Amino acid sequence: MAPDRPLFAEMDTAGQWNAIRWGETLSKTRTLAQAFIERGLSAERPVAVLSENSIEHALISLACMMAGIPV
Repeated sequence: MAPDRPLFAEMDTAGQWNAIRWGETLSKTRTLAQAFIERGLSAERPVAVLSENSIEHALISLACMMAGIPV
């Protein structure tokens, strides 16, 4: 794995690219997964993501997968 390589990128409204790297993605995903578990989310209490495609959407989806929570 290359923690400094970009994993996801998106263009903002000003036309600039914003990216998140592998290492940052793993760290944020672990933090989100733990927060979801602490809030009692589970297979019986899944997550619904109501947004367009974005880096945040990807992070939430990955965190749910990591925690075993349907999304």
